[in-house]
Amino acid sequence: MTRRDTSIIHTKVIGRKERLVVISLILFIFTFLLLPIYQAATMRELSLTLAGVKREVVVLDEKEQLLRAYLAKSSTVDVASQAALEQDIPLQKIPFNKAKLVIIKENQE
Repeated sequence: MTRRDTSIIHTKVIGRKERLVVISLILFIFTFLLLPIYQAATMRELSLTLAGVKREVVVLDEKEQLLRAYLAKSSTVDVASQAALEQDIPLQKIPFNKAKLVIIKENQE
């Protein structure tokens, strides 16, 4: 007998349950390792969205301030008198020292 014939070869076939356990373990480890990456990506997306919303709020606040300034400017006497001159509307001073207060009461029955 040759040496090759006398050696014992040990082979073992992996069963279905063992394969299933190994595959499940590999998938669990893969999922466990990918979870922090997914969370970081989600946090990054949310932070970018929040930064965009904050920029929009700043722009809208600036527009609101401009509109308030425009309204305040348009309600001044100079603007009203200039608009009256442009539209040929005569303005007259109202003598407030000669104004009288009139109170009208209805008959209460």
